[in-house]
Amino acid sequence: MSLSLSNAVCSTDPASDTLRNCRISSANGTTLSGTHLIAQLAILLKLPQTATATAQTLFIRFFALTTSDGPEAYPPNDVALACLFLAGKVEECNRPIRAIVNVYFALKIYLDSGKTAAGFVDIPLDTYNDYKDAIIRNETHILARLGFNVHVQHPHGFMVNYLQSLGLAANKELAQFCWNCLNDM
Repeated sequence: MSLSLSNAVCSTDPASDTLRNCRISSANGTTLSGTHLIAQLAILLKLPQTATATAQTLFIRFFALTTSDGPEAYPPNDVALACLFLAGKVEECNRPIRAIVNVYFALKIYLDSGKTAAGFVDIPLDTYNDYKDAIIRNETHILARLGFNVHVQHPHGFMVNYLQSLGLAANKELAQFCWNCLNDM
């Protein structure tokens, strides 16, 4: 199964509830903060760019379909961790749940305290188990909500082909600008 304009996650029909929900999700900052968290964690986990983009896409798709449930039903940070875990599996560069939780807590301590480095993070076993269970539970919710459609076609390869077909591949500044625009999408 693949996404196209005829079966897109967000309907193009202005009267559609799905389109309204997509706008709400974008407007409330959930997707922006979640994708930013995913990007930060992916850098610390040394995930490839394709896995990062896949995790961000899964996160946006999930909340595009679940905004009526509200963030109380699916905490965005927990969903972001599950999207990273799932994207690692999809892109065949998976990281263990323990690594994802450790990096999340290290980042959380760093952002909360303002220190230059979080250092060693000692997570109590019950807290770790709660996060592990939340990641697995949210992974199941993501898969069910997306109908197990977790394939993401990244536009970067198309951009390279277009630049080559237009004879602009040698223009490094234009190629970098296009690449940056795709990363910001």
